[in-house]
This record gives sequence, structure tokens and C-alpha cells, in this order.
Amino acid sequence: MEMAIRSVNRATAPHLPTLAATLAPLLTVANAGSFHLRWTGSAVQIEQASFTGVNTTSVDNAVAAAPVYTDALAAKSEIDNWPKPVLALVRLITIELNRLRQNPTTTFAAFTQAQVIAAIKTEVDNL
Repeated sequence: MEMAIRSVNRATAPHLPTLAATLAPLLTVANAGSFHLRWTGSAVQIEQASFTGVNTTSVDNAVAAAPVYTDALAAKSEIDNWPKPVLALVRLITIELNRLRQNPTTTFAAFTQAQVIAAIKTEVDNL
């Protein structure tokens, strides 16, 4: 099956994960399955089986409004997709820091590696 390609001119590289999330509901009306995005240096190319029923003006506007790619935006996007063990570790650190903040004179016993790993596993269940 030949894929349909829509090319939308744009002067700057968009942050593709954000653009993909914005385009997904606009493109699903075509019932064409998944789509692919590519930045060519001067345009965003959208490839999918069909654009039948798609409001192409909305698609073009979404491409124009997409945030510009920056390293900071890419890093933030990666954080949003961190695996559960990393999120659990962040949660555990936050809990311990808040506990220390509430009672700064408290002394804590040293944690063993096994205790920290067990606590992270417990926090995975709380996500």
C-alpha cells in the first residue's frame, strides 16, 4: 500500500513528540493506522495511509503552533517518560527530604543498599 505524505512548510524544527501528541487526534479520523513524522530542514512531513476526512487546515495549524525543538524541551519530554523505578526513586527521595524538612534535628540511621532498593520497590506500588 502506498503511503500518503503531507508536507507542511516550517522555518524551525518542531519538538516532534509534542507535535505527534497534538496531531494524533486530528489524524485518527482517517482510520489510517499509525503515522510518521519527519523534519526535513524546511518542512514537517506527515506520512500515513490516507488523509481522507482529515481537517488539513487543523493539521497545518498544529504544525505551525508546535513548540520549537530545544535541548531543554527534549530533556523534559524524556523526564515525562522515565521508567517506574526511576520515578519511584524520585518519590522516595522526595519523601525523605520532606521528612527531614519537617524535623531538621532528627538524625537518621544510615541506609543500606538493600534497604533503599526495597523502599524503591515499595514506592513502585504507590505510583
